[in-house]
Amino acid sequence: MTTLTLHSNIFLRCPNGEVIEEATSANNFENPIFKSNERIALRPYQKECLESITSQSALGCKRQLIVLPTASGKTIIFVHLIKEFWEVGKKVLVFVHTTELINQTKEKISRIAPEIDVGIVNGDRKDFNKDVVVCSIQSARVEKNLKELKKRDFQLLVADEAHHFATDSSRSILNSLGFGKGTNRLLIGFTATPFRNDKKGLGEIFEEITYEKTTKELIDAGYLVPPVGKKILTSVDLSEIKQNGNDFQIEHLVSVINTPEINETIINCYKKEGEGRKALCFGITVAHSYALANLFQFNGIASEVIHGKMPKSERERVLKDFKEGRIQVLCNCQVLTEGFDEESIECIIVARPTRSKGLYIQIVGRGLRLHKGKKDCVVLDFCDRQHTLYNTEVLTKDKDENINAKDLEHIEEREEVLSTIPESLHQNLKSKVIPFDLLEKSSTKEQLHPLKDPNANWRSRPVSMEQRNYIKDLGHSENIEHLMRGEASDLIGYLLRKSG
Repeated sequence: MTTLTLHSNIFLRCPNGEVIEEATSANNFENPIFKSNERIALRPYQKECLESITSQSALGCKRQLIVLPTASGKTIIFVHLIKEFWEVGKKVLVFVHTTELINQTKEKISRIAPEIDVGIVNGDRKDFNKDVVVCSIQSARVEKNLKELKKRDFQLLVADEAHHFATDSSRSILNSLGFGKGTNRLLIGFTATPFRNDKKGLGEIFEEITYEKTTKELIDAGYLVPPVGKKILTSVDLSEIKQNGNDFQIEHLVSVINTPEINETIINCYKKEGEGRKALCFGITVAHSYALANLFQFNGIASEVIHGKMPKSERERVLKDFKEGRIQVLCNCQVLTEGFDEESIECIIVARPTRSKGLYIQIVGRGLRLHKGKKDCVVLDFCDRQHTLYNTEVLTKDKDENINAKDLEHIEEREEVLSTIPESLHQNLKSKVIPFDLLEKSSTKEQLHPLKDPNANWRSRPVSMEQRNYIKDLGHSENIEHLMRGEASDLIGYLLRKSG
């Protein structure tokens, strides 16, 4: 590696022709900025969520999935849930999907509930004796760790980013800890994206989505800022790009996208449409991210790269500089898609085409948090012309948009064209920018209920005591003993609607 001084006098480490080892972890970073002993009041929908968890548990649904958008405060909700169990002496286990998120989750819990002594289980620490333990699913796969965890008799298990847990090994661990089918313990999963590219169903882990809010609902309520979509249509054709599962094969994709003319188009688009905003740029690979950061720098825009192989101290410095405004555009590859909570981001640059709906939602969600003086978030979306790509409309629309050759051929006739990007290096890459309304159509709410199965196993179990008592409290007492849990749940819903 060498060091290069660029136009804005910020030093940037660049590949210099070397092959950079790609980061395999999506969250190998820690945010160094935490406010200790910070007390956070619950928003109305967060209170509703906790009430739903409690009522559905009483109705016999013990393996619940909560669906809330990125930046909705999922951690705040599950910390309050943890406190309820902790205050009555019940032990709690929090699963995260990567080792790097263990410390971050512990710090967040301690920030919101400093009275709780939180332990962690990883390669270096084994705090099995704490009442609240944070552990990665990878650490739980170690036989000695799993054996010790089983001894603790956890009554609540919180699975953060729960869409990562629909694997055979994760299901085996949950079963070993007593949170499988038929459990009387409480398993709560939190996710913004209740679907997976590999088609593996969350229905094997969770019984039902018991609470959800969509991005549009939280924007309308004033808890998120609206995304402003600006789609960059180019003459690049991705129709022949190989696929790995349901997304593009990285090596093939980067060979097409990481070119001087496309990278220059991305920078020119940001200069013209990004309005000088603090931006988070998502590249395809680490090398692609460096190429973009270098080009931003050469255009007088302070930019650096963060990736999973950086030393911890360097990652912390970069994140701190970005937070405090010394970096205007932060480029990354998969590192900041989850668990990154910087509120001041006002522009998202999607420089990596993707077919992954979940990945796209996570990327765009990084820019929707509230911040003083922030009214919206510009999303610069680089699409190809002949391929069906997920874009920000998946936040509020059921169907994907198909960009085809006609969009580019007739774009001059469209009134909503914003601008023409300056011609690229070789002057053979045509590109246009058009706005698109991200909040115009219906939400994905109906699509996000794959777990509400009328034939779910819990529905065929005998009515619970809590359900019997609740039905009696609602004024109904006939033939309760012979009900199944599903029938009792339906009856309670009917009685509540009738009474209110």
